[in-house]
Amino acid sequence: MELIKTSGIVLKSIPYSESSVVVVVFTEDKGLISCLVKGARRKNSKTNQIFFRDLSLLKLVVGKHRNSELFYISEVHFDYCYSFVNNGATDIIKNCIFLFVNEILIKCLKEGVQSEELYTFLRSALIELDCCSTISPEYHIVFLIRLARLLGFGINGTDYEADMIYNIREGFFTKQQPDHGDFIPAFHSAVICMSMSVGLNDRISLCSTRRLRTEVAGYIISFYKYHIPEIGKIKSLEILHEILS
Repeated sequence: MELIKTSGIVLKSIPYSESSVVVVVFTEDKGLISCLVKGARRKNSKTNQIFFRDLSLLKLVVGKHRNSELFYISEVHFDYCYSFVNNGATDIIKNCIFLFVNEILIKCLKEGVQSEELYTFLRSALIELDCCSTISPEYHIVFLIRLARLLGFGINGTDYEADMIYNIREGFFTKQQPDHGDFIPAFHSAVICMSMSVGLNDRISLCSTRRLRTEVAGYIISFYKYHIPEIGKIKSLEILHEILS
């Protein structure tokens, strides 16, 4: 296989041997790939593990040997360097959202999912998170709604009317409560619909209280679990709710 130049977002890095790591990267051109990086744990390596921290934005040259399931990285450079990561308590909210986004992507992005639009959204969302001076407390809610659409199971808000609930199983808004528990109540559905028309960090308060914000996020995660049952519990969400309080 010839070498391919691409951009990528690191999802996780796994030690492979005393000196190597396997890095899971969501790339612009190949989707989700796993790369064996030999010597990454050596201090003087050109592919040092400093490049492969969670959600690092990279420029890569990758290839794949004929009989291997793993790609290899022949060149790596930072595409963008974050200013807030591990930068003290003043950026604790950003760091918590960062952890949340990383956990969501690890659990939701699968091999075979390749979309330049999805990659562009994720890259822009992470850079916006880094650059903003203050962060919207609903950033994670808007992020989840937009991500769902790009993953192929987004909520269609065009048929929404006041006091409607969202039937998760059937995938539409209705004024009739279904005979199952997979739905989002009317008040929370209204917040979700409003979130579709705002930017990730718009200074618009969608949720009047911490409790409402927590409930809306919980319903969105339930919506995700219906479509991706294996994602399980999102541990970082509880931490994020505490920080945003």
